[in-house]
Amino acid sequence: MIAVLVPAGWIVLPSPPTAAPVTLGGSFPAGTLPAVQIVPLSAAHGFPIAGTAAEPEATATSAHATAIAGLYNLASGTGGVFLNATPSGAGITTSVALGSIATKRDGVVGYPNLRYGYDPFCGCGPATATSAESPGLPLPATVGGFRSWWASVAFAAAPGGTTGATYDIAFDLWLTHDRYAAGADPGDVEIMVWLYLSDPSILPPSALGAVPTGPSLPGFTASTWQATGGWTTVYFFAASDRLPVQSTSIDLNAILHEAAIILGEGGVGGGSTWESLYVEGIDLGSEFLAGPAGAPVRYDWTLSAYQLSADRTDGT
Repeated sequence: MIAVLVPAGWIVLPSPPTAAPVTLGGSFPAGTLPAVQIVPLSAAHGFPIAGTAAEPEATATSAHATAIAGLYNLASGTGGVFLNATPSGAGITTSVALGSIATKRDGVVGYPNLRYGYDPFCGCGPATATSAESPGLPLPATVGGFRSWWASVAFAAAPGGTTGATYDIAFDLWLTHDRYAAGADPGDVEIMVWLYLSDPSILPPSALGAVPTGPSLPGFTASTWQATGGWTTVYFFAASDRLPVQSTSIDLNAILHEAAIILGEGGVGGGSTWESLYVEGIDLGSEFLAGPAGAPVRYDWTLSAYQLSADRTDGT
């Protein structure tokens, strides 16, 4: 069983079911790469956290990641977003319970997430914006330095059910020209890897033109979108993105390689090469939309395992 802390107290939810492992992008080299274990938690410092309209960016720090409420587009609303270590300390449950939502602009309300590495949009300096890291995977790091990079996750979406909730579960990576960049500029790249979506209405407009990825990255379709700020977002949509319970390994190096092919020679600019771009950090979280006419939005998802495995040419 899992207990979730919401304003009314602890709610006991059924334990998430298990799923057969899925590999996206090739054959995972089990036992051969240095690994950073993010979940299960080795320590749960600062949990639970509550993100609200008054405190939209509440944070907590675990051994190798920073949990962020991520309500960057919430102007006002009742309730909040709650990220909790499960009672056993084995996982993290994200509970969204918001009503009377008003947003600053169109689009998702927020992205409650776990960040590993550096956040280029923090505006708070490298020391504050960088999560606790492992010496085996220091970020920011250049794209060309990765010989191999994998993410392995196990999660269960909406174990407590949903109310008016449209959301996804996705990775978000920022690739920038400058190490410890302050935001994103023309020629920088955002990569989103969607593992799950509750309803197709949350898909970006470019998803309508998504095409299958190349042979080095089976199991995905991909599309691109040009931001008004000048950077490009490359979306990868997993073929298994309607499965609410997953145990999945993703070849992030293949994701980086495929994004380079999609963007082509002109996709970087600024005198840089693809290999010289910096992977600032990697987030794993859940974007969600507001309900119609301010209707309440409630959903839960539990991350029971999360590991990053990497091999770099610089010896890390």
